[in-house]
Amino acid sequence: MSLKEITAEDDLSPFDDLWFAREYERAYIPLDKPLPPPETLISIGEHQFKGNCYPTTVMTAGSFSVIAAPSKSKKTLFKTQLCATYIGGNASYRFPNIHSHRKDDCYILDFDTEQSEYYAQRTFKSVADIVGTIYPQYLTFKICHLSAEERVAFIEKVLERFKGKVKLVFIDGIADLMNDVNNLEWSNQIVHKLIKWADDYKIHICTIIHVAYGVTKATGHLGSAVTKKAETVFLLKVDDNDKNIVEVLPQYTRGYPFDSFKFMVDSNDFTIYFYDEFTGQMAKPMGNIPREPTQERSNNAIPTASPSEAFGNEPDNGVLFRSEERRVG
Repeated sequence: MSLKEITAEDDLSPFDDLWFAREYERAYIPLDKPLPPPETLISIGEHQFKGNCYPTTVMTAGSFSVIAAPSKSKKTLFKTQLCATYIGGNASYRFPNIHSHRKDDCYILDFDTEQSEYYAQRTFKSVADIVGTIYPQYLTFKICHLSAEERVAFIEKVLERFKGKVKLVFIDGIADLMNDVNNLEWSNQIVHKLIKWADDYKIHICTIIHVAYGVTKATGHLGSAVTKKAETVFLLKVDDNDKNIVEVLPQYTRGYPFDSFKFMVDSNDFTIYFYDEFTGQMAKPMGNIPREPTQERSNNAIPTASPSEAFGNEPDNGVLFRSEERRVG
């Protein structure tokens, strides 16, 4: 190749000096400048660190998480509960260990890649049923009719449209964003997309992936890639004696691991509740009106709103809801 050809290629390269200057500023991390921790969206339980009690974060802005489980292991039900808990309302009383840290009326995006319009809506409406009302900023999409490439493009366009207004995004499931989960290059590209979206838009993305029965490894090269890069990997394990009882384990965590717990499916409405192993029953509140929270919370944690706070009589803008260390190895 001649010098002239090399120079011409360099002139067309997207990695010019302007690109380098911009990315240098984003990549450089000074050690003498204190950095705030990432915003916590959802925590599960608490832990002690240097004599203080802190919420155990599982979802923070700027990262992504994965729900991994075999088929028909209540993955979508667990995702629905996480989404409802983040919104608030009645959802707070189903799981005393899962806490929302939502501070404003941010948007939540939920993408279903598998189901048709009817079944996708039925799944999405479960969030409103658990919360007790429709949260106006909860936007839902079924994208099964699109190709894998179109699904990625559509999600990216929606993120761009609501830039600065979104905090939490669900993608059920990530394998449908590509044509072959065993393609190493495509797997790395999709995981890079998740990382870039989370970082660029300062959001948390929670996605779902399958694992084969009898093993704990997520499917294909894609499964290996997402579990390596995820902030939290929730592994769901169905009880051997009762398929309606599912254990949630912290398979991989970037921070302090949460304590494993179980949930049980309510056959009356096909939603889930915390399962109390001591009583052998799901911890379902009595009556139609949720009981007031009684659990003592750390001053460092942001408690979930009470019903009166969550559902004001005259909200200003729709329904108002208010609501760290690194593990090595």
